[in-house]
Amino acid sequence: MFLIRGLFIISIVFLNLRQDSSQFTNTELASFYSSSREKTIDFIIYTPPGYEENNTRFPVLYFLHGRGGNHFLLWGSISQSIPEANGDAGAWISELINNEIIPPMIIVTPDDTDGLWGQENEIMITEELINHIDTNWRTIPNRTGRAIEGFSMGGMGASRYASRHADLYCSTIIMAAPHVEELLPDWEQNRREFFNPDLNIRLVVGSDDGQLEPMQILHESLNTQIISHQFDIIPGVGHNVGELYNHVGIEGLRFHADCFDNSDPILYNLYYLPSITRFCMPIRFRRLWH
Repeated sequence: MFLIRGLFIISIVFLNLRQDSSQFTNTELASFYSSSREKTIDFIIYTPPGYEENNTRFPVLYFLHGRGGNHFLLWGSISQSIPEANGDAGAWISELINNEIIPPMIIVTPDDTDGLWGQENEIMITEELINHIDTNWRTIPNRTGRAIEGFSMGGMGASRYASRHADLYCSTIIMAAPHVEELLPDWEQNRREFFNPDLNIRLVVGSDDGQLEPMQILHESLNTQIISHQFDIIPGVGHNVGELYNHVGIEGLRFHADCFDNSDPILYNLYYLPSITRFCMPIRFRRLWH
């Protein structure tokens, strides 16, 4: 029931906000041809304030949408659910950067209309998309400048690709992922890869989300394998990525920034304030109450 209601809400967001990405500050609607999928893949890319004014390279956060959604999910959800965004997710992120609440970063949200972020999309995400972004934008083209997160089925994708490719990403946030039994073997088989180099892992789900139990199972499995991670249950939130971002979105962006800290010392010494709390410490479980 929670999942059906969540998908209905997501569908409304897309119907209202699918026209183009120009409504979101500093975003661009782009595409590339995926040889592995034999089709064109659409994506939205956000570049931080000042990107056009210098030659600085920036880390990249990849966000994977949920089933029934598309590359507009993150932007539409933030725009509708976070009051401070005032209907413009790009402007909200830019303001966080300008106020030094988070450091500058590029954000890429690719589309997946039929693969549900399974193995059929693995080459497209972990090779082709990364190569396209690193070639055409000023990125930090190594794992210390790259993170991946996703919501619902996108959370499954973030889990799948991060656990199989810890050499590509320094952090991952898995939000409200279903069918976690499909994910557990990847974490078990690749367990040694998460220690050297370190992979920062965060699990997030709402207390009213139908995916709470699966996420608890994933959390318990990672604990059993002694894989360091953070697990947050957000009270009163259902299966809605906008509401999750409204409660802990800034915290999540800081979580990724902690691993980006190691990518470009000059950039992050300038922009990332020492007073920001570090969220990548090994935390087994944390429940967030109002």
